[in-house]
Amino acid sequence: MNELVKNKIMKSSWTDKALIEIIGAIRDSLFKKGECSLMITGGRAAHQLYSAWAAIPEYLSLINQVQIYFGDERYIPCDHPDSNFLLFKSTFFPQGLPQDVSINKMYLSGVNIGEAADVYAARLPEKIDVLLLSVGDDGHIASLFPFSESLGEMERRVVPFIDQRIRHPRLTITPQVVLSAENVFVLAIGDVKETIFKKLLDSPLDILSLPARLVLGRKWILNIV
Repeated sequence: MNELVKNKIMKSSWTDKALIEIIGAIRDSLFKKGECSLMITGGRAAHQLYSAWAAIPEYLSLINQVQIYFGDERYIPCDHPDSNFLLFKSTFFPQGLPQDVSINKMYLSGVNIGEAADVYAARLPEKIDVLLLSVGDDGHIASLFPFSESLGEMERRVVPFIDQRIRHPRLTITPQVVLSAENVFVLAIGDVKETIFKKLLDSPLDILSLPARLVLGRKWILNIV
């Protein structure tokens, strides 16, 4: 089989599988409660997923029926190329964001990052219905990085993360938001992420070194692309 064709098939298969389950969880929440909170993620795998999602009209229409939140965000203007908000907007709505889409931005112009964390935490529902997470090459989820103080946060639901390991300061949800979410889907696409997943099974209680262990019992979307 042509390698390019093979890669396209593999990419299609994981996005199709993920979307069936994610859309199913959203529809289930809408059916049971009449509402759904969807917390989205960033990264390359997320971009592939959102591109596939946006190409299916009946799936795209669900975006108008959910409350959209972010699990983390670089604290930069929403039109910055590194912004998760811009990734969402440009993938789903390249012509501009419709007025009826309910999306809660993390970045607040003219507000310092600590205050913005508290403002965002106050907006969050008690429990997220559908949470999407990506896994980093170091095993982080959201912006919960290995050995960061955020992993031990017991009171605040959203905190700033400023570290020389990252280019921009960030806001991130804390473990209590992750652990309380009703449905969690973890995007771990590629051979590096599959290796990380296998590492998680060793010392599963060691959250500090591999924060992705927080979601070991949730739904993982794995594939080599």
